[in-house]
Amino acid sequence: MTHLENLSKNGFIYLPNFYDKQLIDNAKQEIISKEKEIVDKIVDKTFNKFDYGIENNSLKYLNHVNFWFKNINFLINKPLFNILNSLINFNFYLDRVELHQKKPGTSITPPHQDNFYFGLDLKKNFALTAYVALNDQNEEMGNLGFYPGSNHKNFNHHPSNVIGFSSGIDIKDLKDEMPINPILKAGDLLIHHCNIVHFAKKNISNIPRMNIALRIMPTNPKNDNYLKKIYNEFKLKSKRI
Repeated sequence: MTHLENLSKNGFIYLPNFYDKQLIDNAKQEIISKEKEIVDKIVDKTFNKFDYGIENNSLKYLNHVNFWFKNINFLINKPLFNILNSLINFNFYLDRVELHQKKPGTSITPPHQDNFYFGLDLKKNFALTAYVALNDQNEEMGNLGFYPGSNHKNFNHHPSNVIGFSSGIDIKDLKDEMPINPILKAGDLLIHHCNIVHFAKKNISNIPRMNIALRIMPTNPKNDNYLKKIYNEFKLKSKRI
């Protein structure tokens, strides 16, 4: 099965050892060394509250992360765009780069579909997320889990009180789906469709789980106005810190 066929059927593809280990380690060490400084700046200054999530004085989510940590820019490279070109048949661009981090003891990532946030008309276009592991991670650390094939369905979302997440899917609505939790190594890449349901449990280990998410969007998006309206109502009530 080709990458394109796998993405279409299951909603994601897994590319092990995609990135050079030194590039990954450089990005990880920069985040570790500068995180407290960045958290202090965000808390003390006026920033767009939807661009971050801070839990237990650490970064859970940070948008435009490559502005704060320059080594992340080396992950936005030709091999990545070669893969993306093989999966997308319309013009696209890199919309943003995010840090998704789960420190020991931090809260869950509720089951959700990214397109509930993006609001795209999936009959006309779609988006992808390139999800990069900055360290080895497993289910105990709260690694990313998927419901394969759920990209072909639309689930109701409900408001959420989880920091950094305005909404999620009731687990009862997923009773007919079978989740998987890929075990990742530093430098592995997951690319997933914007409509696949994904989630992460609490990190019950003593090791932070560190990932970068690159959001790939259509250059001329065709939107679902109903979805955008609901999401904006949830977003205004979301917790960020």
